[in-house]
Amino acid sequence: MLSAVNAFFIYLGLEDSQVKQIAIQESSYRDDSRDLNRDEYFQLVAAALAQGLVVVALVIATLCNTGIRASELAFLTVESLKIQNIRIYNKKKYRMVRIPDQLASKLKDYIAAQGIKEGPIFLNKHGDPLTRHQIWSMVKCAAKAAGIDSNKAYPHNLRHLFAKEYYERYRDLEKLAKILGHTSIDTTRKYLLQPASEHGRQIDELDLMPKDW
Repeated sequence: MLSAVNAFFIYLGLEDSQVKQIAIQESSYRDDSRDLNRDEYFQLVAAALAQGLVVVALVIATLCNTGIRASELAFLTVESLKIQNIRIYNKKKYRMVRIPDQLASKLKDYIAAQGIKEGPIFLNKHGDPLTRHQIWSMVKCAAKAAGIDSNKAYPHNLRHLFAKEYYERYRDLEKLAKILGHTSIDTTRKYLLQPASEHGRQIDELDLMPKDW
């Protein structure tokens, strides 16, 4: 926006009125106060199941087990479930995302019970794929039932949790970027910035204050 303003000032012959821009260095850590952890994810699923909301539980589990975006959930079809791979076309590129065995088993039980023979697995009452807003509402509903801070409960946080869990186990940033569908590995790296709480602990442990002060 500042570049556009400056270009306008140049056009008007008011070069001296240009706004000076400063470079903002990327943070080495992230605010983790809104992170959703592994236990909280399990609580979301359990709360949904306790209320008989099997669809909500499956949606949450699918997002967290695959790392797909909420907007990509429509690509989860009966056909993709048969081969346990979701073929996703998003942002002008295709990618394949594996459906884990245990999740696949639960999804197969669900489509059998619902009589779903083809097409997208998760549909709304109109027979259309769930919208991002509907998915968002499902996660918020489960969070309320589980007593989890609503600021932590949104679909993209489940994607972040998948990324964190995958990287902590395999330390393969390049492959993780491909799974998530990131064009730039730098985007993936941002998902994995050190939590502020851990960063603070490390800085405190430097113990650089004089003992006799």
